[in-house]
Amino acid sequence: MSAFKAPLDPSTVLGGFSGNDYSGASAFIVTYPVNNAVDKEGNGTRKASAFKGAVSTTISSHLSSTSIFFSVLLGLSGVILVLLSVLGSVGLFSVLGVKSTLIIMEVIPFLVLAVSFA
Repeated sequence: MSAFKAPLDPSTVLGGFSGNDYSGASAFIVTYPVNNAVDKEGNGTRKASAFKGAVSTTISSHLSSTSIFFSVLLGLSGVILVLLSVLGSVGLFSVLGVKSTLIIMEVIPFLVLAVSFA
C-alpha cells in the first residue's frame, strides 16, 4: 500500500523479477521527490555565483601555498641532483685513472646543468 492507501503495482517498486515472482526481485526502486519550483526572486543564481566564488578562492589560496612549498623543494632537489652527478662523475673518472684539472672541475657542474635542463 502506498502512503495514501492506494494499491501499488509491484513493478513500480521492484525490478529484476520474472513473471509474478516478486520475492525473487533483484532490485528495489526508490524515488526521491524534489522541490523544483521556479525561483521568482532569482536567489538561485546569486547563491550559485557566491558558492562558485568561495570555492574558487579556497582552491586558489590552497594551490598558491602548496606551489611555493613545492617550488622550493624542486629547486633544492635539482641542486642535490647536480651535486650527486658531479660527485658520481668525479668518482667514476678517479676509478678509471683519469687525471682531473681545475678547469674540468669547473666545467662538469655547468655541463650537468645544461644537459639536465635541456
